[in-house]
Amino acid sequence: MKPKKKLRFIVLMLIVASTPVIFFGYYQYNNRLFLLEAEVLWGSKKFNETEFHNGSSATRASMATDLIRSKKFIGERCDSIPEILGEETGDYYHSDSNSTYKLSENQSANWILTFICGESGSVEKVFIRKSCCSISQKLLYWGIEAIEP
Repeated sequence: MKPKKKLRFIVLMLIVASTPVIFFGYYQYNNRLFLLEAEVLWGSKKFNETEFHNGSSATRASMATDLIRSKKFIGERCDSIPEILGEETGDYYHSDSNSTYKLSENQSANWILTFICGESGSVEKVFIRKSCCSISQKLLYWGIEAIEP
């Protein structure tokens, strides 16, 4: 193989191999909110269980970064989250045991505070995610349908 063709082949293979990594990174960025971004959007108020329990989406949003950073709920029993934080207002997320709370009130997509429960029945992770309608989510579903009709 000629050096030019070999170089083209290597570049093409690098592009093909890196595409899933780039897509995954873009999907994560487009569908998750970094804590710094959340602070810019909503500010950062000290987490207070009573205020969160009784508060609006905006009130909850202002406390979300402090709640996540404090890791207060990591290891907490999943079934106790709604008792502590109030009735869930978010959407379904992979499992009935995951608790979700809306942090925004948009028509097409909302930011959702999400508590991920592990097999042990305790909270393993807390993050802010987009509920739907993102471009990358549509692309992902289109790709899955193309591969598995």
